[in-house]
Amino acid sequence: MANEKTFSDQLFEEYLTSQGLTTFEYEKDWEGIPTHPDYTVYHDDRTLVFDVKEFDYHQYHPGQLVCDNPCDRIREKINQVRNQFKYFKDKPCGLVLYTHDPFAELHDETIMLGAMYGDFGLTMLFDTEKSSLVPDSKRQAFLTGGKMFRCESSKAQNQTISALITLRYVHVGSRRYQRLFRESLKTGERISTNTIDFDIDEKHVGVIVWENVYANLPLPRDIFSGSYDERWGLDGDALAQTFCGRGYCCSRRLS
Repeated sequence: MANEKTFSDQLFEEYLTSQGLTTFEYEKDWEGIPTHPDYTVYHDDRTLVFDVKEFDYHQYHPGQLVCDNPCDRIREKINQVRNQFKYFKDKPCGLVLYTHDPFAELHDETIMLGAMYGDFGLTMLFDTEKSSLVPDSKRQAFLTGGKMFRCESSKAQNQTISALITLRYVHVGSRRYQRLFRESLKTGERISTNTIDFDIDEKHVGVIVWENVYANLPLPRDIFSGSYDERWGLDGDALAQTFCGRGYCCSRRLS
């Protein structure tokens, strides 16, 4: 018997349908396999497997100093999904993440990529003879704790996970209103929600795909590439944004 669908399950189904990915099963029974990843998606003779996990709102007390490593909560979700995916090494597998908690920053590349490859930081060369730092040797780097690559052992891991996928709304209407409001502060022109000619509540569901560059089977790039989507992966030798949907990029410029 299938479990009751969460809000993030329903939102993921809404996203799949919006992308024309309408052939999917929820908690499919696989013969001889004891686990039931949330979604099996069929596309162009390919079978893809996804598990959806969400972050509940975490109650912080007034005045409480929040100093936890933001990567750790994401790494915990990666740990939870490993057993789900270990039977599907012959299929691309994606961990879909949605948050009700604004402190889970699933849109921030330094946090998401840091959870995957190691805490984001700086490295510097040290000259032992001069007992000083080498000038101009400062470099950005992924350090310890990564779930897709461990710098401590210099080995890749969790290679069955093809990508992490941030599921979120793009609030086009409110971003447009924010831009108009900022412009009104410069011109002195008054604006209100009663005079604007667009829907301030307009929003669209989209995803950010964070490719696992060490995955045995990459997530195909011909899906999850809609107007309100974004993708990060290898661009040459560097990790960078490799795709930005027109609606999402325009909404970012609006804000």
